[in-house]
Parts: sequence; structure tokens; C-alpha cells
Amino acid sequence: MLITDESGRTRIAYEEDFKDVQITFTPQEWADLVDFFEYRKKYSPSTFKKTTPKIYKKLIENKPKLKDGLREVKQC
Repeated sequence: MLITDESGRTRIAYEEDFKDVQITFTPQEWADLVDFFEYRKKYSPSTFKKTTPKIYKKLIENKPKLKDGLREVKQC
């Protein structure tokens, strides 16, 4: 994400540019997310068919918020 900082400089957003964000997952969504990152799940992605869309939707709906004074640069 490109942002404009307090000095008017355009740059890539760093970790410290965001406010704390919390997303709540159900226990099953959390287990699926953990399994997703395990190497053994690489060979059986079909196990995520039902929960992956819900997890993705939550991530999209809870976009990280920038700290005060910073703003996102709209890209064409």
C-alpha cells in the first residue's frame, strides 16, 4: 500500500504506520487458518472449500487502519 506521510512524501506503508487491528475468527476458522499454513495442507487444499470464503471476507471487511496523519494513495 502506498501512503502519503505527515511530510507529504509518498512511500510504501510500514508495519508501524497501522493502528492495531483485531479480527475475530470462529474456532473452526482459526483452526483452518493454522492448517492452511502447515506444509502438509499444501497437498489437500479442498479441506478449505467451505471456510476459506468466510475467512477471506472477514479479512477484506476489516482492512487495516492507518495511524492519524497518514493517508492511502489511490492507485490507477
